Amino acid sequence: LLTEDKELSLTILETLSNLNVDADMVSEIRSTVMGTLKSAELSQLPMIVRFVLSSVSSQEALQVVSQLRANLDFRTILPAALSSTQKTFRKSDCNGCSQLGFSECSMENDYELLTMTEIKNAVQLQLFLGDAWAKAVERVKVAADHKVRDQFSKLINKSRETNRTMRDGTTTWCGSFVRMSHVDESYAFRLHEGDIVVTSYSSTVLHLAQVLLWSPEPQVLKFGAHLYQHMFVCFEGSTRQEAVVNLVTHVGSGVQAQMNAALDCLVDLAHRHTVLMAPFGAFFKGMLDFLRNLSLCQIRTLFLVIALIAYQGGQQGAMFQDELHMMIRKMLTRFCPKSKRIGVVGALMTVKAMAASNLDQSASVSSATTPPETVKEAIELLELVRSSTSSSPRALALFYDELSRIVIRGGLDSRIETWIGDTIITDFQDDYVVDVTRGEKEPREPFQQELLFSLDDLPDGAIALNLCPLLLKEKNEVKGKRKHISLLTLSPLFRLLRVAEQMLNGETLEGIDALLGCPVRMPASSVCDSFHSLSAEHRQVVVASAFHCVNWFRELVNGFCGLRSEDPRAKVIDRIRRIVELQKGLEKWLQGVPGYIPPLSVFDIEDEDTKPPSVSQPPAKRGRKGKKRKVMSDDDDSDDEAGPSKKATSPAEAEDDADSSGEDLDSEVGKGSATSASWRPFLRELDLDVFEVLGVGLECGETEVRIFRSLPAPSSKLTTSELLFLLDDLWRKLDRALPSSAPKRFSAFKAKGSRDIGFSNLSLYPESDVAKFAVGIVPHLCSLLEDASAYFQHVISQNDGMVDAAGMFTVGAKEIASCMTLLLSCFNSLFSWNGFETAVGRDLLREAFRSISGRIGTTQLTQVHVFELGKRTFSYFAKFAESVTEPDGATSLLRLLCTVADRAELRASDVRDVRGVADGFLRRDWLCRPTPNAAPQRPRGSQFNESLQFMLSTFLSESECVLSSLHEIATDCLPNVLEDGTSEEAAGEQPKSFPTLDKSTLNAYYKTMFSNLTEAVRDLSMKVPSDQEVCEKLKHLEKWSLAITVFQKLVSVVKKSSVRNNLSVCLKFGRQFLESFLRNGMPLLDSLFKSQHGDVQGLLKNLQQSTRYLQHICSHSKVVKDVGLTGQVPAVRKTLELFVFRVKAMLTNNRCQDAFWVGNLKNRDLKGAEILSQTTAADSADEAQSDDARSGHES
Repeated sequence: LLTEDKELSLTILETLSNLNVDADMVSEIRSTVMGTLKSAELSQLPMIVRFVLSSVSSQEALQVVSQLRANLDFRTILPAALSSTQKTFRKSDCNGCSQLGFSECSMENDYELLTMTEIKNAVQLQLFLGDAWAKAVERVKVAADHKVRDQFSKLINKSRETNRTMRDGTTTWCGSFVRMSHVDESYAFRLHEGDIVVTSYSSTVLHLAQVLLWSPEPQVLKFGAHLYQHMFVCFEGSTRQEAVVNLVTHVGSGVQAQMNAALDCLVDLAHRHTVLMAPFGAFFKGMLDFLRNLSLCQIRTLFLVIALIAYQGGQQGAMFQDELHMMIRKMLTRFCPKSKRIGVVGALMTVKAMAASNLDQSASVSSATTPPETVKEAIELLELVRSSTSSSPRALALFYDELSRIVIRGGLDSRIETWIGDTIITDFQDDYVVDVTRGEKEPREPFQQELLFSLDDLPDGAIALNLCPLLLKEKNEVKGKRKHISLLTLSPLFRLLRVAEQMLNGETLEGIDALLGCPVRMPASSVCDSFHSLSAEHRQVVVASAFHCVNWFRELVNGFCGLRSEDPRAKVIDRIRRIVELQKGLEKWLQGVPGYIPPLSVFDIEDEDTKPPSVSQPPAKRGRKGKKRKVMSDDDDSDDEAGPSKKATSPAEAEDDADSSGEDLDSEVGKGSATSASWRPFLRELDLDVFEVLGVGLECGETEVRIFRSLPAPSSKLTTSELLFLLDDLWRKLDRALPSSAPKRFSAFKAKGSRDIGFSNLSLYPESDVAKFAVGIVPHLCSLLEDASAYFQHVISQNDGMVDAAGMFTVGAKEIASCMTLLLSCFNSLFSWNGFETAVGRDLLREAFRSISGRIGTTQLTQVHVFELGKRTFSYFAKFAESVTEPDGATSLLRLLCTVADRAELRASDVRDVRGVADGFLRRDWLCRPTPNAAPQRPRGSQFNESLQFMLSTFLSESECVLSSLHEIATDCLPNVLEDGTSEEAAGEQPKSFPTLDKSTLNAYYKTMFSNLTEAVRDLSMKVPSDQEVCEKLKHLEKWSLAITVFQKLVSVVKKSSVRNNLSVCLKFGRQFLESFLRNGMPLLDSLFKSQHGDVQGLLKNLQQSTRYLQHICSHSKVVKDVGLTGQVPAVRKTLELFVFRVKAMLTNNRCQDAFWVGNLKNRDLKGAEILSQTTAADSADEAQSDDARSGHES
């Protein structure tokens, strides 16, 4: 009747729910009902869900909930007609009609609500159902398999929790859910498609969004902002107001990441739903009283929100226009520098809002549709800013930069652009450009000056940049003058001039193309050669002129990189070459002017961000660094950026620090180089279009560094130094603009400005545009990668296959190796982008894979699946393993291979090469040479150890059996390293296993092996079989026995190598191992104790030997009074005590109490000697273990 008569099915299920039926029969009926769930009518779902959840036990909860979650889908259950009606209802409901009724149009929604109510009631009655649902969601690995109902289940679980509990639990669960499922705005929209259910939990959803915005992870913050947006749009009244109030509260929280996420959410709402935001304009206007608590970037966003409401919010918003203008004039007329900058930002955001309102009035952009009074008001506001900032160079430079960003994004009226072009051209010509006359003598006071860097002939009437005389004049300028010319505004003014020229006259830039090759009046070459003999004041002038010249060339490259003809392209490459040369010189010259703060080139930052740039230490200090090497290597928690093995990105640093083994691509590269974060406030940002230059190719020959020379280089290709400069900047931009799926965390109170310095122009573009550009230059990157690989293969072939030949350690070879590492890192940053999970991103991923896979052969299929393209892409990158010559390059390649395999969703059988590549890297005898003539030696230092940790972790994670691989290394390799002395036999056996494992890298291996052991045991413990599968139990017992054997060998390492790092690792991961064993290993021993008594006893005895030594480590930590070690002792001893009582409970349950006794444990040191100061009278008896559990002959 249940399966044949649908009319009686509900009655039958209700009857069965009230009867005391046998559990096996209930399970059989439940399976039958679950099979009919997809074909059931919508009205039957509430009763079916009630029966299924009311009849489930805690042991079956996970399996039943997983099936229910997979089969319960209201969209597939609804007929086509009803589904379309439902969508219409929901659309109208989002527009304000959110009343719940029992009309025909909303009846289907009521059944959905009733179904979710049944789930809520079941979860409240049986708490294990909520935990089972959470575990079912965690098991889903593919993003497409996640459903909106997963969030509804979380709302149900959290609707009854307190605020503190919700903040702690929800952040962890939802953060993990957002990362695992790659949810985005579309997911939040689909969540609110079911607003009939969300309405019942609107306060909970708001609370959930509030908690998510407290997360330090960017992806979770972004999803919380999406929740706020859709709650604002889909609801009205108090819910909408509460969403706005919560966002305003987040802005005032003081936590930078949270403040930025809330402001971004508000400006997005102001753009999309301005009329709906207008009634809340007073909330945002009130925030203007607390501008001192906001950074300049946050103030910019706040002014944009207010300006959009004032000029696009209709009548309700127009009331804020006068107050906005009053605030701007008030700030501009103040003498405080920061107030002026705030006024500049507010005025330009107002102009931007005016332009946006004009665009919204018509479908086409035309000056005829723009009201003349609006254009006049905008121009008057720009004139006011220009005149008010004429005596404040920093504020004026900020005005030029902000205005150029508005022009780049488009939307300004053509008459405003014409005013900008005419005004800027006049200012630039009058202030910075001078005519060049043949035979004119160059100034000699206070030192010799000359025209440098000319790329064109200098006929009569030629122009030059009057840089050095203006700099000297500015230094001697009398303060308090109404207006004076400052070089701070040179680069911003030219940028605005260039973008205005592009908007008015096209991309050819014919009106300003003479500036690309014009010379610059600079200190003479002889002055720079005798830099250290100059006075302190003249040194600062030379350094300042070099900074201004570098920034001038950077803006020239930004402006003319889009020209495709041969002559401008060659000039652009020459300017890049000059940038690299000047930056090398600055790295050396800054050592002669300690504490000097260069002229700013980024103006939307705070005063505290303008600190002196860090410089490399002189070679004389290298000896002191070497003395610290051992101390740093012994400190496991040390993540210093400037360690002795750190390699600089630039060639100059490569020469200064030849002991380095590679560049740290995960931290700040080259702390003293021009690529470090401390230099960014003083260097202009490169645009994305600049990287189109990578298509010209690579010239591998070494070139001479020519600082302050005028002759252009003969080659039109990029040398390794220029390629290194461009790739480093590209990698940083991709890593910044394309958030990865891996979790990243913002520091709670770290200013966002320090993180965004140097990326202001990049932030104008959405992630999808940056990804599209990166995919477009993939062929260029592949060509460069192949050229670098071909270079090393050529060198190896010339030296009969020797990878440690002299040619592999030249300066040029090191630069090419660093370029190869950066290329692999750029690819990894691209493919790690979490936007590839969306539909648009999937097309970009397919295009990128197709572009790469086409380089190893064409395919006959017109529509190739991402899986096949990804497989070919994986093979393409795997072949570069033989060309990698540095450990950091090996790490970058492994990361890239893992990322590509994850993006293409390759099977385990398809990615076996990852383990093979990692194995090859571990078995390679890495060598480096401090100088080309020195003998090869193994790299050392923290950076090399970090690379080894990643290689070993990848090797173990990709193994078929992690425990077997760990056992092999612990048995065959570790004993050779731990042997006392260095016998020839041991030295001869070592290269046969892992040459990278020696005493200097022992801690790296030890930490990685222990970490992977705990992960393997944790995965093993999640797969404990049921009581009916005895054979599977025995297999798990063997795995636990193998794991404990490995654990014992790792603990025994501390006996022979008792350095602090090893002790810390042993305490930390030893406790985690024991916790996993107690939680999931002991239930397995309970079930096998009677049948496998001997095996269980042997396993516990082996584990007891390790726990005894853990107790010795705890005693040693207290004796030496090491704070770091002592802090872990209480948790370790608590776990050891739990182990004692858990074993006692098992023996008691099996009536073997007499086989267990507890005695006082003597406190011993690491060598086993008794600690006399802690001896007690009770210790005179035989030594007994507090964790000793023996089942002797009497059992």
